[in-house]
Amino acid sequence: MEGPIQIKDYHPFLLEIKEKIITARHQAVLAVNSRMIFLYWG
Repeated sequence: MEGPIQIKDYHPFLLEIKEKIITARHQAVLAVNSRMIFLYWG
């Protein structure tokens, strides 16, 4: 396991976490929309 994060590494680390959250949200929205379409029209 690595030690504590250095200040110089914090910004890229934070951007990476935010990007992963946004990607996960988009995937969730697509999955829900797909399921809703299937329920209504399938």
